[in-house]
Amino acid sequence: MEEGNTISMPQKEVHLRDYLSVIRKYDFIICLCFLLLVGTALVVSLHLPKTYEASALLLFDQPSSSPPIPSANVVQNVLSGGVDRTEMETVGQRFLSESMITTAIERLEESGVGGVSYLPPVGKIRKNLKSKSRSDSQYIELSLNLTEEEGGERNAALLINQLVAEMQEHRRNQDSAKLEQRQELLYDTMQKLRVEIDKGELEASEFVRENGGPGTWREKLSSLFLRRASLRGNLEQLEWGIGSSEKELKHLREEIKNHPEYSKLTETMGTNPIWLSQMERLIALEVQRTGLIASGTGENAPGMQSIKAQIKDIEDRLSTSISNEAITSVTHGVSTLYSAVQERLINLRTSIIRAQHNLPLVKDQLEMVESELTQLLGAIPENELALDKMKREIEFRHELTKETFTRILQTRILIAESDPSHVTSHAGGTIGGLGVVDGAVPRKIPTSPRVKAIVAIAGIVGLTLGVSIALLMEYFSTSYSSSDDVESELGTMHLGHVRNRQNPDIDPRAVPVVYQEIAANINLSSPETNKQVLMFAGCDSNDLVSVITANLGVTLSLVKAPVLVVDCNVLAPKQHEIFGVSSNSTRQSSQLDSVADWQGAVQETEIANVDLFSMNSIVSTPIEFLDSPRMQSLLEQFREHYELILLDTSPLLSSADGLALGVHADAIVLVLNLATTSRQSLRTTRDRITHANLSVQGFITT
Repeated sequence: MEEGNTISMPQKEVHLRDYLSVIRKYDFIICLCFLLLVGTALVVSLHLPKTYEASALLLFDQPSSSPPIPSANVVQNVLSGGVDRTEMETVGQRFLSESMITTAIERLEESGVGGVSYLPPVGKIRKNLKSKSRSDSQYIELSLNLTEEEGGERNAALLINQLVAEMQEHRRNQDSAKLEQRQELLYDTMQKLRVEIDKGELEASEFVRENGGPGTWREKLSSLFLRRASLRGNLEQLEWGIGSSEKELKHLREEIKNHPEYSKLTETMGTNPIWLSQMERLIALEVQRTGLIASGTGENAPGMQSIKAQIKDIEDRLSTSISNEAITSVTHGVSTLYSAVQERLINLRTSIIRAQHNLPLVKDQLEMVESELTQLLGAIPENELALDKMKREIEFRHELTKETFTRILQTRILIAESDPSHVTSHAGGTIGGLGVVDGAVPRKIPTSPRVKAIVAIAGIVGLTLGVSIALLMEYFSTSYSSSDDVESELGTMHLGHVRNRQNPDIDPRAVPVVYQEIAANINLSSPETNKQVLMFAGCDSNDLVSVITANLGVTLSLVKAPVLVVDCNVLAPKQHEIFGVSSNSTRQSSQLDSVADWQGAVQETEIANVDLFSMNSIVSTPIEFLDSPRMQSLLEQFREHYELILLDTSPLLSSADGLALGVHADAIVLVLNLATTSRQSLRTTRDRITHANLSVQGFITT
């Protein structure tokens, strides 16, 4: 078998088009269900009694005289936009009370309104009466449904308006009694608050006189804090000054040792007076000696020797003891640096003594300030707390007095407004905190039955029911109704449909068009594959397999010649009857010892280029022969002498020879009878073909 036949049959995948095909298949049932339910719903809705509705829209105006909202309802009050939802719900439930409805009906009867006698019992009215509070606003919607027999929209509107009037009157009377009681209570509260305020102010004044006030405490604290900061600064400055002075004093004492007490002040250069006097004396003696010589007395003059001796003596002294002509004069005194260090030492000692004397005084003053500050800080919280408590109580009572006075004014206004002589009851007016925004008026449009909604729902239910029935019928169906179902089941091509004809006439000149289409589809299904050996088989007993094989042989002989039809149906051979030839071959089965002897077993038919080979007439055990290598060799011989070989096999579920023979075929074509082939049979056949590693080229339906 060629490679194209070894591909396994694809598994079935469910797509949307499969469901759509089911709907298209059972479209009559679906349409029937739709029309039946829609028609039934339409007829029933038209015969149902008509119900009319009247409604009124009310504004719940919570009066300012209402008592304060409890703390537990504060969050709910804020979320509801400042409206007491509990009060609104109470008003809504009050409308539904039996006493309120009975009173409204009695008032209508007293006013002589006609048609009130048609109203249903109070219990039914309560069932049809609805009061709805809108959660995001202050509106209350009151509605009532009545049938035509009960007065319809007219009685509904009359009763709604009367209920609103009764509720307004009831709330007005109730508010008037509450306002009078509240006003009396507010007056008593006002008097008590005034007495308590006077008493509290007197106690606060006496306390301030005894202990002072916050202003005095602040000034004294500020002064003590400043004084303490100043004393702490002075103390730190004295301690730091003493320490630094002692360090400097020690340093100066070490430094003064390195400086002398006295030092040279001045030094003067001049002529030596002794040398000068000696020189003057020497000059005088030289002058005398010169004068004696000039007088002519010479060396021998009297006194000459004395003058020489004096001159020599002076010269000797000048050369020895008075050798320096110049002389230096030096002046000494107390050293300036020494005096400065000594003065700094004296000043430091004085500064240290003064600081040590002031240090205890500053410490004593600081202790006194700290003690006074501690006492004041200890007393201030208690006094301030007590005074603050008195002030809060007084302020609270003042606020209560203001609020009480405001409530008194509001109560007076509400009392004046609730006076019946000042109230006008009309649409849109607010009475008892309840205003009519939109009064109830008769409306001719019935609220039920809602024909459009009923028909729409019935249509949806009808379609759903029809589709459900179609899917259930498809699910529980045991046979196929169309070739599309088979095609989706097998995943292969539908080659054509043949009418159920048990005894067809084989006439090559008048070949049915359906066989020509089937032949063309076989060639087009896989044109790249050489389909020389074609096997035709059914799932179970189907006589048309042999008929279709014979007719296709005739049809294909017009295109490919010669054609050999091999009757391999060992259970019910039919080809010899269809072609009108004898069932006995010219050679016995015992004579077909070799595949080379097959030509003697081939029978010629009346159709040109169409021969017949029957396994039952030439082989004693055809089942064993089909599953043997001899069959493969025989088919190889057929391939050499014929352009096309058509194998007519037994049903695949009745015999295993068909699957054994399919291994040698180039293509397998299933022939299915849609009326008799069950889904289980086809699925079993598909599984066996897949398990044998074979594939179906296509299928023909009958």
